[in-house]
Amino acid sequence: MYLQYALSFENLLIATSLKTDDNFNNNFFNSLNIEVSKVMFMNQTHSSNVRKVSYLDYFLHKNKKGFSDTDALITNIKNIPLVVKTADCLPIVIYCKKSNAISVIHAGWRGIVSDIIMKTINAMVRFYKSSPKDMYVYMGPRIFLDDYEVGSEVANLFESKIFKHSSFYVDIAKEALLKLTSMGVNAHNIEDSKLNTYRDDRFYSYRRDGKNKGRVYTIAMLK
Repeated sequence: MYLQYALSFENLLIATSLKTDDNFNNNFFNSLNIEVSKVMFMNQTHSSNVRKVSYLDYFLHKNKKGFSDTDALITNIKNIPLVVKTADCLPIVIYCKKSNAISVIHAGWRGIVSDIIMKTINAMVRFYKSSPKDMYVYMGPRIFLDDYEVGSEVANLFESKIFKHSSFYVDIAKEALLKLTSMGVNAHNIEDSKLNTYRDDRFYSYRRDGKNKGRVYTIAMLK
């Protein structure tokens, strides 16, 4: 039902969903003993908007579709599950050991280019006095370089672009790594799942399956 192996801290839950025959009902959350009504979702729009989740937000947004026009959530409150949905984009979880705060980020190429990673880290620093040098990062399943063909207008925005077989390709995970380390995150504190949604049929892939097939859920929660 899920993968759970990232960032081994006793007070932190990180899990990634696998495909289900019924395209998610509540099996993923039930398998983690989490009530879906308590999960903080986002209405993701490939923006660079970051939302701080408070107790008030938690109570007001239960059973809702999610925070509107949001692609990153941060909190320092225990037992509030934060979820990012992807299907080839990169899900990122950041945990600051110093401040005991977490974030989840929906990092597609648009979000990366518009600095959603920098804005999320800055929000954690601002609201929780987090420190990048004390941050640990998990990068979940996403499409890999060899399968992510893009147009030249997108490729030119990335340092990690390559040109082969008359096409451009970009590596969103490598680009995210460059952004994270430029903000002061130690590269040794970054854990990569090394899972390719496009090649691994345990996961949904927008490019392989189409936009309506399903999404990979990555959840993070302080315990």
